[in-house]
Amino acid sequence: MAPVTSRLLTTLSIAAVLLCGCYYPYYPPPGAEIRWVDTPVGKAAAVGGPIRAPKIINQVTPAATNSAGFAQVRVVISPQGTVSNVEILAASDDAAAKSAKEALAKWKFTPTFLEGSAIPVVHEFKITFKKPS
Repeated sequence: MAPVTSRLLTTLSIAAVLLCGCYYPYYPPPGAEIRWVDTPVGKAAAVGGPIRAPKIINQVTPAATNSAGFAQVRVVISPQGTVSNVEILAASDDAAAKSAKEALAKWKFTPTFLEGSAIPVVHEFKITFKKPS
């Protein structure tokens, strides 16, 4: 009875991993245009259209700044999900830019798949800082 139970549990475990969608290879619909961007670390697909934004697995909170502010950033996320390049597009001040850049270098994302292979992705977003109380 033990081998049957073991095989059943193995099968159920594999099914659970496949159903969770953690590493589901994405196949864009025919004719969907993917925008490739030249970056300092090579070509990467831009988020948008058929390329979905990767999910954050590990988010390091930026160090507090002395005032409320923001940093608009562009990051290149490697096929392994690590941040390989951080570019500050705009920031309320130098402290916000420095804090955002240091924290983002430590973030980890889910890999982005295209036709079964992990690809680098360019993603832009805004980080806001609240005034310390």
